[in-house]
Amino acid sequence: MPIVAEKLTYDYSQGGLGVTHALKGVDLTIPDGCVYGIIGHTGSGKSTLVQHFNGLLQPHSGRVLVDSLDASDKKLLPQIRQKVGMVFQYPEYQLFEETVFKDVAFGPMNHGVSGEALNFAVNEALLLVGLEPDLFASKSPFELSGGEKRRVALAGVLSMHPKALVLDEPMAGMDPQGRELFSQLIRRLKADGRTLVVVSHHMDEIAEICDYIAVLNEGEVVLNGTPSAVFADLELLSRYSLDAPFAALMAHKLRERGFRIQNAVTVKELGASLIAELKRC
Repeated sequence: MPIVAEKLTYDYSQGGLGVTHALKGVDLTIPDGCVYGIIGHTGSGKSTLVQHFNGLLQPHSGRVLVDSLDASDKKLLPQIRQKVGMVFQYPEYQLFEETVFKDVAFGPMNHGVSGEALNFAVNEALLLVGLEPDLFASKSPFELSGGEKRRVALAGVLSMHPKALVLDEPMAGMDPQGRELFSQLIRRLKADGRTLVVVSHHMDEIAEICDYIAVLNEGEVVLNGTPSAVFADLELLSRYSLDAPFAALMAHKLRERGFRIQNAVTVKELGASLIAELKRC
């Protein structure tokens, strides 16, 4: 289920201070079944862009097509929002029901799902995020750890069976172990056939999990492509106030010292290149 932005523009009014041009003619195609990263410095337009993908924001010009449906058509919004689930930064703050089951069931119940179908939807979503229903369904979400709360919030979106999922800074505030577990979850969702859009400041995770990346700067897509292509030019990344993945930085430093190391964006790629270099010595 592709998501396509065509000449997308969006402005924020600053009252008497004028207008901020948050998006400036963005063209972007997110292919079906991939993990697509959206990166950029704070204020570059990332969150504004992804909120157009399920109609939370409406463009001032241009359009967004979700599975060929125009997200500007208000009559189509219920259908589009079932296709594209949105998980905001710190989604655990949105938990409100007295049990995990009720929280995850909230969306399907509002769409008329009940009985065994509801039980199945909730249990399926909990299992997908790695929470055993027998252990977690009856618990209060407020008794869980931060990582478990985030998984419950994600399960609440997944219980609606969206074909695409937008994750806005999903790893914010997580420790390294939590980020690794969440990366595994994203891979599992991709294997399940979902399209995932991930907004993140964590370049190492973006390099590891994404098939494609778009770089936003001052409301424009200034670079897009595979992680290897996007992270190849360290000077360009610095110009846009972005860090490079650890592996890319290390490969660059090793080349400066005379090692014949290929461009690498993941630790696995860096390790393979180092082994090949050692075999040549």
